Amino acid sequence: MYYGKHKTQDTRHKTQDTRHKTQAFSLLFFLFFYCTVNGQTDGQVLTLVQGGASWADASGDGIYSGNGTTPTDLEVTVLDSLEFDDGTLFIDAVDHRIGINEDDPTSTLHTNGSVAYAVDNFTATSTNSYDMGDDNYLLLANTANSDAVINLPAASTCEGRVYQFIKTDVNNSLDFNNTTIRTSPTATQTIWSGPSRQLKVISTGTEWYLLF
Repeated sequence: MYYGKHKTQDTRHKTQDTRHKTQAFSLLFFLFFYCTVNGQTDGQVLTLVQGGASWADASGDGIYSGNGTTPTDLEVTVLDSLEFDDGTLFIDAVDHRIGINEDDPTSTLHTNGSVAYAVDNFTATSTNSYDMGDDNYLLLANTANSDAVINLPAASTCEGRVYQFIKTDVNNSLDFNNTTIRTSPTATQTIWSGPSRQLKVISTGTEWYLLF
């Protein structure tokens, strides 16, 4: 009985100690969150100071700039560089470059590895068409039974966007539904027929151009 009483008291003390530690951690988290979010004035940035976080004027070595109250329209300021996971993502704020698997990017976007693009399939019939949008890149168009009618977005809405098309059957045509694609300085085209074809087009902001 004497041993059991002390064992019960010891268990109670451990439970209280765990509760106190949890409460202390919660208090520290609240103070950190309050100081870092609510303690900031407009135009300041979150800065690392002696192992902790502090708000400083934008001229300091900060990584965050916002109004301090909500993540809506969050603005991030990187004054030198920012690296994630040993080069998985690298931001060069001096030369305004991004590296993927590359911590010394030499172009605006530098990818040191494979690249994947969206691939979609379209089986053409006499009654359907395909609308190219933000989520498309490569369209495999099966024209075995009918022309593949393809609707491109207005060139003015997607300057610099690139699409690629592969006609997977020798029959019928790729029909860009009266959207003219410039093939040379003096010529345009809307329909491609004949054997299997590959086309790649780019928007200049005013019209679509054939790359190949």
